[in-house]
Amino acid sequence: MDEIRDRSAIMDKVAEDRLSQFSAEAGRSTARLRWVSTSGSALLLVFLCLAALTTFRGMTRREQLYSQAYASQKLLGTTLSSIADGVITTDPAGNITFLNPVAEKLTGWATAEASGVHITSVFVIVNETSGLPVENPLQRALQEGTAVGLANHTSLIVKNGEQRSIDDTAAPI
Repeated sequence: MDEIRDRSAIMDKVAEDRLSQFSAEAGRSTARLRWVSTSGSALLLVFLCLAALTTFRGMTRREQLYSQAYASQKLLGTTLSSIADGVITTDPAGNITFLNPVAEKLTGWATAEASGVHITSVFVIVNETSGLPVENPLQRALQEGTAVGLANHTSLIVKNGEQRSIDDTAAPI
């Protein structure tokens, strides 16, 4: 019986030692896990702050650029509107985007109704003598990338059918 008690005591001692060892190891693992999660959280917080700062700066810069673009657009619109010659602007496809007041008066078209309409529908030009259609200089200006003038004796057919002698130049901007 003593031998059984001795073996039982040894087994209890081994079990207690293992339990102590596992408890110590669990404590160390918990401490490591706490350190890793705290460090990771702090690092994540730093990255989030940097991302927020970068986003804020980007939004501020975007607003500045929008303001500058708006001011430039307004200045350009004012400049084009105040030119004493008729000015028609188009997109690269030849669809009208703007007519200044002189161009509106010459063509008989308002900017609102001409916007999005192809230039050949608003700016209809013919030879004064023969009445035959003349090549629209915008097509060549867009193709060649240079300013193109009209031939002499060219007339503009106004929206109401009236014919007006004109001199013009088309230039890609």
